[in-house]
Amino acid sequence: MAQTLPAGADDQNLWIVQTDADPPRLTVLHRYQSDEANLLRKAQTFNGRLVRHGVAAADGRLWLVFERHVIRQVQAVADQTTGRIQYQGRVEPSLLAGAVLRSLAATRDGPWALLRVEDRATLDQLDAEPPPLEPDEQADDAETAASDVEVDITVPQQDETPPRTDQSDSSAPTLDRAPSTTTDESAARLEAVREDRLVKLQGNRWVKVPLPDDWPDQGRSWLVTRRADDAYPLLVAVVRTEPRPLVWVRGGDSQWARLRFPDGDVADAAAMTRGAVVPLAVGGQLVIAHQTVADRIELTLSVLRSQWIGELGAISVDANPSQPWALVGAGRQAVLLVQQERSRWIWSSMDLHGQVTQPTTPLTEQRPRRFADAAGYLIMVTVLAAMLIMFVLWRRDPGRNRLQLPDALVLADLGRRFVAAAIDMIGPLIIAAVVFDLRPAELIRHWPWPDRSLNEMIPGGLAIGLFVGHSLVTELFTARTLGKALVGLRVTNLAGGPPNVWQGLGRNLMKVFDLIAYPLLILPLIGPNRQRLGDLVARTVVVTAAHEHDDETDTHADQDDTT
Repeated sequence: MAQTLPAGADDQNLWIVQTDADPPRLTVLHRYQSDEANLLRKAQTFNGRLVRHGVAAADGRLWLVFERHVIRQVQAVADQTTGRIQYQGRVEPSLLAGAVLRSLAATRDGPWALLRVEDRATLDQLDAEPPPLEPDEQADDAETAASDVEVDITVPQQDETPPRTDQSDSSAPTLDRAPSTTTDESAARLEAVREDRLVKLQGNRWVKVPLPDDWPDQGRSWLVTRRADDAYPLLVAVVRTEPRPLVWVRGGDSQWARLRFPDGDVADAAAMTRGAVVPLAVGGQLVIAHQTVADRIELTLSVLRSQWIGELGAISVDANPSQPWALVGAGRQAVLLVQQERSRWIWSSMDLHGQVTQPTTPLTEQRPRRFADAAGYLIMVTVLAAMLIMFVLWRRDPGRNRLQLPDALVLADLGRRFVAAAIDMIGPLIIAAVVFDLRPAELIRHWPWPDRSLNEMIPGGLAIGLFVGHSLVTELFTARTLGKALVGLRVTNLAGGPPNVWQGLGRNLMKVFDLIAYPLLILPLIGPNRQRLGDLVARTVVVTAAHEHDDETDTHADQDDTT
């Protein structure tokens, strides 16, 4: 029984990677530790295959290592205003393709990788002298250079196929050797080796960090990050000759030091290194989990501290041991995940006191919904209803919608109507912004729209309600709003008379449709009488006095003559 479910976690986040073989594809799923127990969100989907041990998480970010050691990062970013979660991705510099990834870990500064090298040519490339640093990298490398001899081993971003050479031409250069390289020397470069190398991503390149002098190249080994702000991960190894895990720790300005553990309270310390062994960090402490039974997924957790080793207890789920599972450290809890079938998981957790903090609970991928909730459907129905009303009115008998204004009135121009609407809208926007402690510009993210939840739309809904409310009251009594009064406009029926109550109600209630279904705002531009949807429903128009319109026209004409 061994970990086969790709997963990672940090203090606030839990990540699961669902893999599909045909076609090769990865689906990254995410949840916050504070989420409901059964909630799991889909973050991103990638094409490709994940390498073994190719998952690490820290500080709200997830790193994935694909075949050919291509690395992608996924980050969860929560909007502080709306609470909506967005997932951002980026491609990191690739690892050396000729090495085998043994373990991956991450700190706040980025990922670390433990590589197994099995040929001399790759080893020489790892151990080669680094090229000169770029000016913007010197500051980043200064701290590490004081205590490490680091080697840049970043893979060049180019075609990895070596150029063809004609071996019969002694003057033809090759990619990896000088023209005078002999066959014996080439064989020596391909000599089989078995050594490990530790590298970390620093800036835009990978650099080598020396391993401890007594690091064993045999057995199993891991990188474990206790805290996101640690300068170095822990090195953990399990070898047959040692009854307990071997652990090395290092500070920012010191050398690797191997920790020595007493027998403590573990009855059979050697059992910690048998079967499936999973080192993880829980609450800043190193915990070793080891397999205890073979017929179900159950692991015994032991905490390793500087003075003693203590057994915490067993964490288990009732599942077939052949099912994919993973054990990860998530803050102050050890979380056991099991994939029962595609898009269905179960999980359980235990704390450092050996208490089960989460009994076995199903995790289900939250399927993307067309709209956030019932409020989204309501908005969509509103938009469709507005379109239907427009279609019906557009086909109405033209004789019943004939404009017969007296000579003293003319249709208002759209410029002044826009200014009047802007004046009327300023007050509601300011009130909504003050009530919900938002900047006026932020209200656009809270405006009613199908993909937003009810809570997100409340500020925008308040602004719309205030706008419609004060427009309705003032037009019922004066046939004009504050904005219209300031620019010399008013509302009339098609004959130029004051609108009745029903016309006032219909005209203003239709403003809700205008402010949600934005395309309706083009109606005054294409209609013969400059009517918006509310005017078409109520058979009203917006007018101005004819002498004001003539004065404005004469002014423009005089300006043209002067020019």
